[in-house]
Amino acid sequence: MPTGSRREGHDVEPNDERSVAIVAVTYNSAELLPALLGSLDSALSGIDRFQILVADNASTDETLDVTRRLRPDTMIVELDSNRGYAAGINAAVLASDPSDTILVLNDDVRLRPGSVLASMSNLTIGRSVS
Repeated sequence: MPTGSRREGHDVEPNDERSVAIVAVTYNSAELLPALLGSLDSALSGIDRFQILVADNASTDETLDVTRRLRPDTMIVELDSNRGYAAGINAAVLASDPSDTILVLNDDVRLRPGSVLASMSNLTIGRSVS
């Protein structure tokens, strides 16, 4: 069986050593980030290997301070100007550690408990989406 594939009938199990890089792009997002960052712990339930990255498009508000205060484990990728959403995603992905999955989030997203593991169970080789 190829690496990363899934045997029929087997979903991703908690703590199965798969990893995820969570990427959020921000621009003056200080008011939105507490809810997003606060939703991550329960959303990551069952995932042991993860990295949180925020690509900031030269915010002029308290976005970076809020991120550092609420999630000191976050890697912040500071862009020198507002390069836009796609450029922010690319910068964060380039800065991330190798991972099995990259989860890109808008700064106004709130994740439900267990949602990352549930999503990862659908992102396996051989699974068709209809």
